[in-house]
Amino acid sequence: MGPGSIGVLRALAASRVAVLVSKSVGENQGFVQKIKKSLGPQCHMIHQFSSGEPNLARLSDAIAQVTEFGPDWIVAIGGGSVIDQGKMVWVFYEHPDLDTERAERFGGIPPLRGKSRFVAVPTTAGSGSEVSSAAVFQSETGEKKFWVSHQMLPDIAILDPQFLVTCPANVTAWSGLDALAHLIEGYVSTNSHPFLDRQIEGALHPLFENLKTCVDEPENLTARGDMLHTATIAGWVQNQKIPGLAHAICHQLGRFDIPHGYGCGILLGSSIRANASNSETAIRYDHLAHLLGLSGYEDLAKKCDDFVAALGLSNKLSDIANVSRDEILQQRQTIAKQDDICSRFNPRVVEPDLVESILEVTV
Repeated sequence: MGPGSIGVLRALAASRVAVLVSKSVGENQGFVQKIKKSLGPQCHMIHQFSSGEPNLARLSDAIAQVTEFGPDWIVAIGGGSVIDQGKMVWVFYEHPDLDTERAERFGGIPPLRGKSRFVAVPTTAGSGSEVSSAAVFQSETGEKKFWVSHQMLPDIAILDPQFLVTCPANVTAWSGLDALAHLIEGYVSTNSHPFLDRQIEGALHPLFENLKTCVDEPENLTARGDMLHTATIAGWVQNQKIPGLAHAICHQLGRFDIPHGYGCGILLGSSIRANASNSETAIRYDHLAHLLGLSGYEDLAKKCDDFVAALGLSNKLSDIANVSRDEILQQRQTIAKQDDICSRFNPRVVEPDLVESILEVTV
């Protein structure tokens, strides 16, 4: 990690390297030159993903190019969706006849590393895909789908803040809100992990401090680097503890083109209030609040709501959706009935009435 850490690519024990990049990285000649310089004399190819939500159908060109090239290392450079697409390309490169229904079962990915290893270089600070066992994509009907297997954990993660300085302010904010939701929801997850709880306690204050700085001062490498570190901790939290209610609802809102991190940020305050009806959960929220100099869970929920506004963002889902408020609410029963892995680790049972009540407030 640190400025210039992309140079570690030169140390890979590699003969052929496939580099998969986002559109923003591929069109930035400065970034492309840094990548090529870091690779040095190694034989390599660069494939640029198109923009937009990842889905299985859009991976065919990348899979074909990578398969023909035959790399022994794959490097994915981009936001969380690019790293997730890179993981899926890696899986199909190693297992071209993969049964995609099997892949959607937990641990359903066959063993990897028979042909290649994997490097993740995030260009946003939020999803934590660089330390995650998951790959997230959009189904044909618009909701989020997951492949989850420890086989897909990257072999190397490179946290180079130089690759974040051109990240647009809105994407910076959305990504950071995703990390915030990972941390707070992970802290009250039913999946106990005391070691990561201590990491969460230490990561919250820096996130609130650094995210606004990154939005206001995009070339501040210190703030960018600190946000990368926090986001990676949030990625570990997601991987080991599993976030809860806000994520569970937001995964169903992809059909309305609501950016994931942004949606989680809007839903977070209401989710805290809802979960605090469980007294043990309220105590845990209170502890986080006290660490931030706040009086209790209600102040924590309000701080999250106010933070969204402080980043220059709306607190209403309908303001960022591709449909009206009424059209979203017409589908609230369908959204509320969807089963989601994040619901299973939420400290309060996620019943349809609860989801509908949160949508009424946040849409």
